[in-house]
Amino acid sequence: MQAIIAICHFCETHGPRVLATCQPMREHDADTMDAEAANSRWSAGSPDSGEGDIAASSDGSSRKRFYGNPSLILRHAPTNGTMEDGKCDSSRSQDGEDRSEADEERCAACTSFGGWQPGFLTNDHDARTSYVSSQFPYHKRVCAVVRQAGLRSLSCEIAPGPGRDGAVFFGDEANGFTLSYSFTLRDAKARGFQHWYSLIIVSMDKLLLLNSYDFFVTCLKAVVDKLQVKANSVFEMEQKEPSNDGDLRPTMASRAKELPPGFLKYRAGSIDSSRSLVTLTGDKDIFRRLHRYFVWIMKMQSLRFVEVLLEGCPTQDMLVEMERSAENPEVPEIDDFLISDQLHDCPVWMSYPSDDEANEEGEVVPAHLQAVADFKAISRGLSREDFTSIVRQIVTGEQLVVVSNRSPLSRRILLAFAVLLPRGCVRLVSHGAFYLELYRCNLLGLSRAVELPPDLGEVMIVDVCEQSDKVHDLTTCTLRISQCPQFASPPPTLVARIEQLVLNEELPCPVLEAVLRSTREEWLNKAKLVYQLTKQNQDVDMKKLMNVVKCSDCDMPVVYFWQAGLSKQYKQYVLNVCSRFHQQNEASS
Repeated sequence: MQAIIAICHFCETHGPRVLATCQPMREHDADTMDAEAANSRWSAGSPDSGEGDIAASSDGSSRKRFYGNPSLILRHAPTNGTMEDGKCDSSRSQDGEDRSEADEERCAACTSFGGWQPGFLTNDHDARTSYVSSQFPYHKRVCAVVRQAGLRSLSCEIAPGPGRDGAVFFGDEANGFTLSYSFTLRDAKARGFQHWYSLIIVSMDKLLLLNSYDFFVTCLKAVVDKLQVKANSVFEMEQKEPSNDGDLRPTMASRAKELPPGFLKYRAGSIDSSRSLVTLTGDKDIFRRLHRYFVWIMKMQSLRFVEVLLEGCPTQDMLVEMERSAENPEVPEIDDFLISDQLHDCPVWMSYPSDDEANEEGEVVPAHLQAVADFKAISRGLSREDFTSIVRQIVTGEQLVVVSNRSPLSRRILLAFAVLLPRGCVRLVSHGAFYLELYRCNLLGLSRAVELPPDLGEVMIVDVCEQSDKVHDLTTCTLRISQCPQFASPPPTLVARIEQLVLNEELPCPVLEAVLRSTREEWLNKAKLVYQLTKQNQDVDMKKLMNVVKCSDCDMPVVYFWQAGLSKQYKQYVLNVCSRFHQQNEASS
């Protein structure tokens, strides 16, 4: 994510100030001396630094303590290189360059880590990125952009609707784009009993912010709610304490104008505009929590939207995947993350599981190639007749049940069978607690303890006979069909094509995967054409239509079932076009 998240504060004494920022820093090839100097700097000063300079990961790659440019951190280091309680004792960098931002007058209310001093560090070793929280961004140009965005978010850019709380988007190509969420925190000793804050996300990429607008607003609002709950608790606690003479209460302030002049002995000394965010929330680790929240937001955004290089228009499988991701996102919600306040839950580095697996030689194999290799291995252990029956059962949309007491093995077999179908046709449950009907799933895995209904009709049951204790090894198990439906018609043409490809020993797995993908696209296009023509004319002659798409009568179950692999977006587009066509015909007649 090429963006920076910051929290800003409007100080009554010094005006708008950037309070803390969190910025990602990508892997940088630096010389050993700079790397060691940066590592020692994190060790000496960062309370959230890693353990060890370089560690070995599970895949054999090195895990650095810091992936950014070490010279960028060193350039802003104080002259004596020390750091006490997260504050610098000098605002002048090692190269003698003056830093006007660090030279600003600041009070406790507009200070977090202190000058250019780094605060917290979290490493994402998979993406080889370091997330650094500090009071200012380390790049001079970025620092100026963030300062300008913070000033506008607290002064001239007002959220629509009643009050000033809420999200607003502003910016331009020259100064970057900003998504700002302004809010207030209650303070018993502040003028007006509140302080103004804003959370801003700054990026030069306009589409990045707009495409993730709802996600960002939801996350920022969740963080704001968390801060306001803490501040309200402190505010109510202070209101219950015995007041000193001259202290103004909110209940008194609403009626103060009705009192005679001089009746209320109000002392200006009761106002304290320099109370920090730590004091307002009653949480000494508040900036560490904000660091965790900001890192979560940036990482989850990168997981939600992944740039893919397309050779052409998106396929139906891609559209189906995007629709499923929108309906059931795998990325956890911000509320699920905020529900845990234990700071020890924050990892020093972050790693995310992958569907890719390592083979016996230790090489990482992509998930789709592993599934094709598993399907080819399964075909070798089946007779030609059983293999034809299983393939026919799958491609025509009938239900196939795999019975095994090992759920990982059952899942691996079902994923191997799923390579024959488009994504939209796969409804897979790898280890069900009870039997599920065909309309709920067509590929089902059950344990042997689950009782099956007495009359399953057209359901095929495959028993897995394990011959080893290895739960993932397909070579040590055999598949046996214990129940097979009676087929009255010859198998579809697609079955013969799959047999020709899979049983060909000369085709390596990458080539086989590409050819199977091409075959799926070919038959998915047949289903697409049939869907278009049947929606245009309900009385279409199906025999002539099947001749048009070069299919026989035995291929009709495949074509009808594979229409489920078409995306909702495409189906809705066809229905809209047909509806406009019928309306135009009715109007002309």
